[in-house]
Amino acid sequence: MHDVNGDFTIELPPEAAAAEPLSFDEDLLSGGEWTREDVPLPEGAEIDFAMEGMVSAYTNLTFEEVVEFMLTQLEANGWTVEGEPWESEDSYWGDFVKDGETLNLMIDPAYDESDRISIMITIE
Repeated sequence: MHDVNGDFTIELPPEAAAAEPLSFDEDLLSGGEWTREDVPLPEGAEIDFAMEGMVSAYTNLTFEEVVEFMLTQLEANGWTVEGEPWESEDSYWGDFVKDGETLNLMIDPAYDESDRISIMITIE
C-alpha cells in the first residue's frame, strides 16, 4: 500500500458474495438442557448455558449445600476425585474421572453480584 488517504474498493470473492448468511441461534446462549443423568444439577437450578459436554447453571442454594450436593451425586454416579481439589471460603474447583472422561467442576459466587451460586461443569 503506497497511497495514504486514497480511495479504494474491497470486493468479496464471487463465492462469498453468493453464500447464504450464517444464522445464529440465540437459544445456544440462553438456557438449554443438560441431559447427563450421571451428572445431576441441584433441583431448581437455572441453566444459563448448556451444550454437549458443558453446562453453566445458577442456584439459590448456599455454597455449602451446592458443594455437598455435587460431591455426593458425583460419587454416587461413579465419578472419582482426581488430584487435589482447590477450595476456599466460597469457591470449589475439582476434577473427577469416570470411564475415560474427565469432569471439571467449578462452584463459585455468581458473577452478577447476587446471592446465587454458579455451577460450571465441563466434560472431556
